[in-house]
Amino acid sequence: GAVYVGRAVPRRGIKASPFGNPYRLGEVHGDHAKAVALYRRWLATQP
Repeated sequence: GAVYVGRAVPRRGIKASPFGNPYRLGEVHGDHAKAVALYRRWLATQP
């Protein structure tokens, strides 16, 4: 089977994955490169 790694999509009945990226583009987490760098660091700390 497939494993979903992402945020919740309620209108499709998809629950959030524990490994979904918690960082979003914009004022809070910056541009794409910054958000991806933050996610990589965060992902490396997950069990």
